[in-house]
Amino acid sequence: MNFGFLITMVFATTTILFTQNMRAASDKVFDGTWWVTVDYHAYKNPDGSTALPTAKHFTARVKNGVLHGEVGTRGAADWYELDGKIEADGTAILHTNGITGSPKYTPGHPEPGIPFGYKVTAHFDGRHGTGQSVADPPPPRAPRTRIYTFVRD
Repeated sequence: MNFGFLITMVFATTTILFTQNMRAASDKVFDGTWWVTVDYHAYKNPDGSTALPTAKHFTARVKNGVLHGEVGTRGAADWYELDGKIEADGTAILHTNGITGSPKYTPGHPEPGIPFGYKVTAHFDGRHGTGQSVADPPPPRAPRTRIYTFVRD
């Protein structure tokens, strides 16, 4: 067997294994339990009324870089979940799903029980993260400002 070929094969195999290990390690950088606060700012409805400001506090779990948090009873009014992948550099596009609760906190004041969803752009470092809601709602309504704070437990 050619010695040069053998050296090349060992180098290639080592490089592949190193890259896979680095990728696996980077997927776990943010793993653990995170405390999440969502600060919902007041929202001025088109009719002049206001959806009151409020906040949600819950825990989210990150495993292999994938975040999942949930509060409330799935399928019931005032249920909410947050899901998404945190990239190795700390950037994340998270997705929400939920069901509206009290009309006084909901834009447009609909009855409880209306499904909703939107995206959240976020950035995480070793112990903290911040984010904000995007892509909600469709025009002509203005989006409601929602600020996210993440603190690692």
